[in-house]
Amino acid sequence: DFYTGPLSSGRRPDEILSEIRFPVRRGRIGTGFQEISPRHGDFALVAVAVQIERDADGVCSRASVALGGASPNPVRASEAEAALIGRRIDAALANDVSRAVDAVLSPTDDLHASAAYRRRVARVLAERAILEAAA
Repeated sequence: DFYTGPLSSGRRPDEILSEIRFPVRRGRIGTGFQEISPRHGDFALVAVAVQIERDADGVCSRASVALGGASPNPVRASEAEAALIGRRIDAALANDVSRAVDAVLSPTDDLHASAAYRRRVARVLAERAILEAAA
């Protein structure tokens, strides 16, 4: 078998990545990225990336919320995404939705941070990234 731990791609030894395609989004799109690391430039203990698309009335029509460092592998927070869609984003909603990241996290203790710390920081950074993307 092959290694599929953190920072691995899931690519088998006899496979090669030859192309990646990303859709180009147009419209009212905001992004937010928050991370915490021991020192500038280090790998993040927790990182959160958010992208929000809003319609002409300012209502969220599409949302992506992803977290790294708070679990063995990067994860999408689909419950948090679903909770944003169809609503105007404000501080109260961002706070409520940030709690939904718990559903996808499985942090572990290591020499850099405890699982409880990573979970707590993930919620705070998710709230900040949501508000940053909405702004």
